[in-house]
Amino acid sequence: MRDFKDVLESRHDAQAFRKSAQHVGREKKIMRMGYCLREGYWDLLRDFAATAVCTSIQEDVGQNRSFVSFHMMGGKDGLDRVSGLFGMLKDPGTTAFDLSESTIEILKIFCTRRSYSPNKDPGTFDDQLWQKIRENIQMMAADAATNCNKAARMLRSAQLPFMRRLKDKAHAMGRVLSKPTRADAFLAEVFQVLIEHDESIPNLLKWAPDLQRLFSKVCQQCESSPLNAARIRAMGYAKQRYNSKAKPSARIVLWFDACVAFCIEVLLVRTGKAVSGVKRFLAFITEERYLTLAMLADAFDEAMILIRLFDNGDSDAAEILSTIQTYVDNLDVLFVQKKKHSTVGTQNLLWNCSKHRVFFWWVKNARSLVATM
Repeated sequence: MRDFKDVLESRHDAQAFRKSAQHVGREKKIMRMGYCLREGYWDLLRDFAATAVCTSIQEDVGQNRSFVSFHMMGGKDGLDRVSGLFGMLKDPGTTAFDLSESTIEILKIFCTRRSYSPNKDPGTFDDQLWQKIRENIQMMAADAATNCNKAARMLRSAQLPFMRRLKDKAHAMGRVLSKPTRADAFLAEVFQVLIEHDESIPNLLKWAPDLQRLFSKVCQQCESSPLNAARIRAMGYAKQRYNSKAKPSARIVLWFDACVAFCIEVLLVRTGKAVSGVKRFLAFITEERYLTLAMLADAFDEAMILIRLFDNGDSDAAEILSTIQTYVDNLDVLFVQKKKHSTVGTQNLLWNCSKHRVFFWWVKNARSLVATM
């Protein structure tokens, strides 16, 4: 029992099998013990699922993996709650059919006792447990993407007849707010060149470790930013995620001097795509575009407050109307009344705009940015 306890603690620490609990035995023995612990835990979940009165599942896909977690209500009085993970499947595919099939496969693996054993035993499928889980699944929460919606409808019509589809409000709100810069041609141009372009600084830093090290160094040397740059490596840009579009906008504003120093360093030591990108940045940036990016960063922050409200399951529904009204009012202050919005931090973002700057990036090329505040 002591050895099993040591193996379990090592798995809680997410240690690799070849490094975990080495005093217990070799890797093969530790893997078998880990399998026994997993099956023991799953047997407890299966026993609870066999008597549960209601089950809700949550499905998500990320990093080419499909995850299905659950909440079950059961016990003697039907008020005991158990939460956990039904399973994970690699390479599930991206179509609605693929997602629905991967969800069913994960549920069937859970219903198969002694599956994926070290001796390659296919296990024993518990059809009675499978029918019980099918009948008990009454709710499903998933992404608001089109393929997820279609996959949920396919599951309800084929395998899970009593399931109701619950849209993920946070994902849905994120999609509603996903392209605010398209509302104006000038905003779209600023965001496209400085953030979304293939040769923008956020995209250059995304897959280049040497450029990330250089950017981290100039950020730590930058004294004009009010924030600590000890953990800054890149812009944190990911085209598919709304919050990862917001992050690079704020970082360019807060570490603008570091971005300029980074561009000049790249011009001195690199060639090719990186040079083309930093030249575009230096030639494009002006006082007006710099201020516009700062206002966009604050608008993104306002949108994140709204998304987090929907993401919080304990939030009061009465707050939604007032929060949306606040969001609209703050955007009106920023882009219509053209004022500094101090409620959530635009003054902090625009603090960097209060200084004169002159920088040279080639023998005959120079740029000056005058103070705008």
